[in-house]
Formats: sequence, structure tokens, C-alpha cells
Amino acid sequence: MNFGFVVPTKNRPQEMGRLLASLERQSVLPAAIVIVDGGSYSLQALLEQHTTIPIKYIREKTSITEARNRGIAELDPAIEHIGFLDDDLVFEPRALEALMRFWSTADALVGGAGFNIVNHPVRRTGNILKWPFFLDCKSEGKILRSGYNTTYCPVETTQKVSWLYGGATMWKREVLSTFRFDEWYEGYGLMEDIDFSYSVSKKYDLYVVSGAAVLHLHAPGDRVADFTFGQMQIINRYNFVRKHPELSFPLFWWASFGQALENFARWIVFKKRSFISKCFGNVAGMVRLLFNSQTKIRLNERSQKR
Repeated sequence: MNFGFVVPTKNRPQEMGRLLASLERQSVLPAAIVIVDGGSYSLQALLEQHTTIPIKYIREKTSITEARNRGIAELDPAIEHIGFLDDDLVFEPRALEALMRFWSTADALVGGAGFNIVNHPVRRTGNILKWPFFLDCKSEGKILRSGYNTTYCPVETTQKVSWLYGGATMWKREVLSTFRFDEWYEGYGLMEDIDFSYSVSKKYDLYVVSGAAVLHLHAPGDRVADFTFGQMQIINRYNFVRKHPELSFPLFWWASFGQALENFARWIVFKKRSFISKCFGNVAGMVRLLFNSQTKIRLNERSQKR
């Protein structure tokens, strides 16, 4: 059983070097890695230091969804399983061995598997204040009818979920022959992973594998401004709800109001400007949708954090 990875990246040489080093230390190695680099300078010198795994390097300014679709096309058709990695991941020892052990016993209904991001904050199931707004519920890894999702990492045992984090997953080749990442989502593609994996979950089973442990060490660069992010929280999720008719627009609007209220409450409690900026962005996103349901956030240099 062979497998390969696609890694979109942009201006993160240190993180990319760290990821590759952790992959090279694994007890099971991928057949190939495709790196799609949208950054402003080349990583060629860095990649020459990592020759254990065959790497195909593509420099192309694309969104994360375009990069993933491009990477799929560049991998050898004989590769049976294709994974997608964020460049700021670090693999724990034997993570790939655990994931491939899962795949070796998985039945035909399993289409995708996620790595267990062990340094994510432990999910607080007692946060019932979100429940009336359909922002959360007791179950992990679920898509609510509002279009909002519940988190699932870290997990103690392998469990079935309704969606997977896009940058820490592996899929059967046949899944990626049927489903594509929606290039409507621009930039780093907020909600694109939920949209893709939830679509797949209607036909295949999805699991997060407890033993396939990774760390997600969030890199600070190339993030959108908080106000823009607040708009994306609403507008991108609206697009997700629009694509899936079993979800509810009335519940989406109610949950979006709750999203803005949550950001406002966090500003009151923590006194951080980022929360009030996201709150204003949430409100602006709702107003934009009321006037134009086809609106979308088009990212440019002014959209980036400074």
C-alpha cells in the first residue's frame, strides 16, 4: 500500500524544513511529496537538504484549494492514498505507521482518515452557552444544521466523524477522482476543508486515527486581517450552507448572530482588539449577504495582517 502527500506552502521555509525533517524520521515513508509553493522566494536550496523522500517542487501562486487540486494531478497515478498536509505540522514518532495500519484494516466504505492533532485545545463539551445558537453541541466532529461544525481533536480513541481538518488528512485515490476541492474559496480557504470532507462523508465514512499523532504549530505569517476574517466566517459558511440543501438557512442566520455575539463577549472579557474587529467583520458579512447573496471575499494585500 503506497501513499503520497501534497503540501501547499507560502513563505514558510523554517516550517517546511521542520515538517520534512519529521517526515524523514518516520518508520514508514511516503512514495512522493508534491510541494506547491505560492511564496515570493524559492525553497530549492532547502529541499536539496532533504533527499530521503522524492519531492516534486512546483512554484505557482495559487489558493490552497487550487494548490491541492494541482498537487493531486502531479502525483503518480499508481499512488493509492493521497494526503494533504499543512506546512506547519510536525509528525510524532510512528504517526504514519499508525495511519497506514488503520488503512490496512479499513473496509471499502472508508474514504478518508485524519491525523490526531494532539496539541489542539481539549474540547470543552460543557460550553453549553453556544448550544442555543447552534454553534456547538455535545457530539464531536459533527456538522450542525446551522452549517457550523464541532471540533474533535485531540481524540483518545479512533472515531468516526462527519468532517476532517484539511491539512492533516489522507484519502483514497478513488475519492479524489470523484470529489474536488472547490476553488470558490480564496486564499487559505476558510471552510474549504469542511465543505470537501462533509461532501465526501455523504458517500464514504471518515475517521480520525488516535495513534496518528501530529503537532500543529501555527505559523504567524500570511494571515488575513481580523475584520476580513470576521467577514469570511460568515460569507464562506453561507456558501457552504447554500451547497448542502439539508442544512438550514434560518439556523445559519441565528448561528451567525451568535458568532458575532461570541466575538463581542470575548472582547468584553479579554480586552483584545482582534475580537471586536472579528465581531464587526461578522456584522459586515451578514449585511453584505443581505444585499447580495452571491458576494465573496476577494483577498488582496490590504486584506493581510500587518
